[in-house]
Amino acid sequence: MKRAVLIGAGKKGRGLVGPVLSQSGYNIVITDASRTLVNQPNDKSGYTVHTTRGGKVDVNNLKVISISSDDLIEEIAIADVITVEVGSKHISEVETVLFDGINRRCYKNINTPLNILVCEEDITMAGQMHDQIFRMFDEQTLKFAALNVVFVRCVIDRITPVISGQELDIKTEEFYNWDIDAKAVRGDLGITGANFVDDIEDCWNRKFYIFNTGHVITAYLGFIRGCLTIDEAIAVPKIRSVVTSAMKESCQWLSHK
Repeated sequence: MKRAVLIGAGKKGRGLVGPVLSQSGYNIVITDASRTLVNQPNDKSGYTVHTTRGGKVDVNNLKVISISSDDLIEEIAIADVITVEVGSKHISEVETVLFDGINRRCYKNINTPLNILVCEEDITMAGQMHDQIFRMFDEQTLKFAALNVVFVRCVIDRITPVISGQELDIKTEEFYNWDIDAKAVRGDLGITGANFVDDIEDCWNRKFYIFNTGHVITAYLGFIRGCLTIDEAIAVPKIRSVVTSAMKESCQWLSHK
C-alpha cells in the first residue's frame, strides 16, 4: 500500500487531501504544528469527514506524529507522496524537515519517485520550495534529488466552515476540487478524485478570480444583510444577481487574458 505524508492537518489537509488519498488506497501520516492535533491517543487510527449535507467519509490507516519528531524524517524518507498545506509562515520549518527527509532517503538509496504536492494558496510556492531546498544539498544528494524528487503545483478548493468537537474529525461542504500539475508528476500516483491537468495556471486563475470572488462577494453582501451562512446569502435574489454578474465578468476577463 502506498504511503502519503500530509504536512499540515488544517481544514484542507484533513478535509480534502486526507479523504481523497485514503479513498485512493494510501496509508496516511499526518503532521502539524498544532500540539492539540498531534497529541492524539496512539489508538486513534482514523477520523471522519462530515459534510454539510449529511454525508461522511472515514479516513483510515492513519498515523499522527509531531512535526518536530525524528519519526517524521523517517516517514518522508520512505513516502510515495507528500502534501504541503501549512501557510506561508510555516514554510521555512517545512523546508527544513523536507531537506532532512530527502537526505535520509538518499542515504537509504530509495530510488522511487517522491512527488511533493504543494497545495498552498500561492501557486509559485512549489518552485520557491524546490529552489530553497535544492540549493542546500551537497553534490551527492543534489544528483539524487534531481532524479527522484519533484515539487508539484496544486490548486485545491473546499470550504470547511466548522470543526466538530472531536479534534481530528472535521465538517466541510460537499463540493471539492483538487487540480494537480500533470506535467510535473513522476510516475502513476493512483489518486482518484483529483484532476491531473496540463494547465495548472488556468486552474489557479479560475479558483482565484471566479470561485473565490463569488464566495467573497456572497459573504460580504450576506454579512451586510445579516445572513449567517453562504447558503442563506446566495438564496437572496439581489445578492445572487450581483454575484452571478461578477463571476460572469471575471469569466469574460479571463477568456481574454
